Amino acid sequence: MNTFELKRIVRKDGMNLRQISPSVDKYFEIAMIAINNDPYSLQFVPNTILNYHELATIAVKKDGCVLEFVDFDTYNYEEICLEAVKNRWRAYKLMNKNWDDIPTLVKTPLSMFNRIVSITKTEIVAVPRTKSLPKICLVAVKQCGWALRYVPVWISNYEKICFEACKQDGTSLLYVAHYIENYVDICVVAIKTESINPERLKEVWNCVHESRYSMVRLKSMF
Repeated sequence: MNTFELKRIVRKDGMNLRQISPSVDKYFEIAMIAINNDPYSLQFVPNTILNYHELATIAVKKDGCVLEFVDFDTYNYEEICLEAVKNRWRAYKLMNKNWDDIPTLVKTPLSMFNRIVSITKTEIVAVPRTKSLPKICLVAVKQCGWALRYVPVWISNYEKICFEACKQDGTSLLYVAHYIENYVDICVVAIKTESINPERLKEVWNCVHESRYSMVRLKSMF
């Protein structure tokens, strides 16, 4: 088939890219058309082609969950992750855990979250230490406060992320480490967020860590 025919079949269905060899003339253009049609067709594009990262960026902007098919050694991988999370916060869980030169993967231990008893070990996501992670986490919790459950406490802007999570959803207070310096202030934000909804407000109060200090301060405010 000539280039015109190949472009035509991927316009019809982007997943037809699986049938096309990367060695054909103007493959990048053909792949671009396929991805614009169906971002999941990125899985059939070899990451060795020139400017693969551009195709990956376009794909994750259309559907963040396509990040699952992007190799961690792709040029500009961190920015691709950020774009993916902007599109769908759940893409945070799809970031490749081999990313970064640091071989150690960090898991948020259950012991750090005394009130989180419903999360199983399989639900705790291993995350890589990387300079873009604070920004990525912040983007995620602004979309869904409960994304905080996957944010490691060692992250540099952890408290800011907690504040933003509780602004988005007061019940995400459940996932805030109670021993941090501004825990009570974060509780206040969570309570104010759900103040017009009695049922959800009750849930927020149930999330407050049962330390005498926290409860006494909060009850003196409300």
